[in-house]
Amino acid sequence: GAIIDDLDILLSRYVRALLLLSIATFVSYSIAFSLMGVPYSLLLAGAAALLEFIPFAGPLAAAIIAVVVAGFSGYDHVFWLIGFIAAYRLFQDYVVNPYLMSEGVEVSPLMVIVGLLAGDQLGGVVGIFLSVPVMAAIKIVFVRARAALQARHDALEKAEQAAEEARAQALAEAALLQEQGSKVALEAR
Repeated sequence: GAIIDDLDILLSRYVRALLLLSIATFVSYSIAFSLMGVPYSLLLAGAAALLEFIPFAGPLAAAIIAVVVAGFSGYDHVFWLIGFIAAYRLFQDYVVNPYLMSEGVEVSPLMVIVGLLAGDQLGGVVGIFLSVPVMAAIKIVFVRARAALQARHDALEKAEQAAEEARAQALAEAALLQEQGSKVALEAR
């Protein structure tokens, strides 16, 4: 029950983080492309925002589409466009993405980067897409298991303490009864 609830929250936060990354891409690309005079700037920004949901391959495809459309449209500053896209991707992939993912799924930014790289090595694009939710799910299971073990340990410790108190009380009562029995025996003599 609790793990399922935590996973539900985790996945909703993950999707929210992806949506925020997509919005950030749309806003950044549309402003920069418009200022640079790139033809079809809003259309290209919209395509990049939609492709942002596909890890690695989506942003790469968006960059290729933007450069090809700009080149075939007669845009003179294609290298400036490539430079902006490269700078933005570096900033988003190594600053914004780890921050949003770490906030959303409560995994440190360094672990997000390591997880994305490991996911790429293990499963390619699918591995990249699933790496952060899988890491967060594993974290949830370990945190819940640790909490359960701690609760069990605390309960056992409390039970041992109660048993020790009961033993001490029983020994005190036995000593009192023995003392009273000794007094009665002395009075009877």
